[in-house]
Order: sequence, then C-alpha cells, then structure tokens
Amino acid sequence: MPLLGLDIGTTHCKAGLFGTDGRPIRMAIRPMRTRRVDWGQVYDPNDLWQEVAATVQSVVADAPGPIAAVGIASMAETGLLLDRATDRPRCDFLPWFDTAASGQARQIEQAGDRQERFCVHGIYPTYKCSLAKLLWLRKKDPSITANAVWLGVAEFIAYRLCGVMATDYTLASRTCAFDMRRKSWDEPWLEQFDLNGHLLPEPLPSGTPLGRGVAGHQWGLTEGTPVVIGG
Repeated sequence: MPLLGLDIGTTHCKAGLFGTDGRPIRMAIRPMRTRRVDWGQVYDPNDLWQEVAATVQSVVADAPGPIAAVGIASMAETGLLLDRATDRPRCDFLPWFDTAASGQARQIEQAGDRQERFCVHGIYPTYKCSLAKLLWLRKKDPSITANAVWLGVAEFIAYRLCGVMATDYTLASRTCAFDMRRKSWDEPWLEQFDLNGHLLPEPLPSGTPLGRGVAGHQWGLTEGTPVVIGG
C-alpha cells in the first residue's frame, strides 16, 4: 500500500506517492497562486483546496493499491480563521511573507521580556507569527475571532479531510503563543491580548494520526485512510 505525501508550499504544491520502503512511485507539482487585495496578497481557501486536490489526483490515479496514509506539510505561518459553527472561512489565507502585521509584532514584543519570551515560545515576534496576524485581523474587525479557530494550511487541509482540528508541535511553535516546555498553548500570555487557547487547534506530537479520511473520495482515498500532519 503506497504512502501519499503533500507539501503545500509558498510557490508550488507538491504531491508524491511512495512505497513503504521510501521508493518514489509518482510525483506531481502545481503552482500556488496568490490574489491581490488592497493591502497585499492572499491565498483563496477554495482555490487552494482545488489546487491541492488536482495535484493529488494526478499522482493517485492508477495507484498500485489503496493509499496507506496521508502526510501533510505546508508553509508554516500562513493561516486563516475558520468559523467553528459553519466551517466557513472568516478570511483568506494570510501569507507568512505579508508584512501587514508588523505593528502588532512590535506590540507583542513590548508585552514581555524578549529573552524570557523566547525561552518559552522559541521564536522572536515578527509579522510572520500567527499571534501578530490574529491581532491585525482583530484590529480590522473586532468580532472576527469570536467562535473561530486559526488554522494553518496543513491544518486546514487535514481538517477538510478528516474533520479533526489539530496541529503539531513544530507548527504550533511558529505562533508565538505555544509554551514549548509544557507543550500547550500559553494561556496567561494569550490573556494579555484578550485571547485564549480556544482560538487555536489542539497541539499534538508530530506524526500523530489526526483521524481517518472521510472527505478524500475525490482524491482516490478511502474513508479509513489515516491523515497526519508532517510538521
């Protein structure tokens, strides 16, 4: 049974089919396209899903047997807010490279001792980190984070496939809100910004099977295919 690997990158989406011995069977690559908005560039979530699906379909066609598991990696800090009640995006994917949240990054840096925070979160705050982007979104729309969850690209695709909202420790460590020592969201830190861990998906060890694919039939996946975030 072959393994399916996905790498949803800034410029290209890559899919690879591999044997359990690591032998490559088939590879595919498609460009990732951004859309211009008045303040920068975004990825449309529906377009992104379709590009990923098309890339996968091109490698799983005539696969030598059912897919044993799906592993997903992606551009780390790119993310969106998803409505928990309706599953609809509250915004487009904000790219990691967009600098709009630079002011919020400075706000985060001023909220605590720089070195102490680095020892907890593992990064210094920049416009890339999820916390800065969340604060920027809330500045534009104060109600946008209510009953919503922030999902990165890999987390979004995994959720669409298996219905589980989760992340892995490596991606969580790019948010500037993850306590690496306790391996949990830094609730006291988030409260300083009037946020809480409910806004973020459950962090799990890298390689943890999140669930069984139930929405991947168009990809040639069966309902029982394990879905894993690869970090």
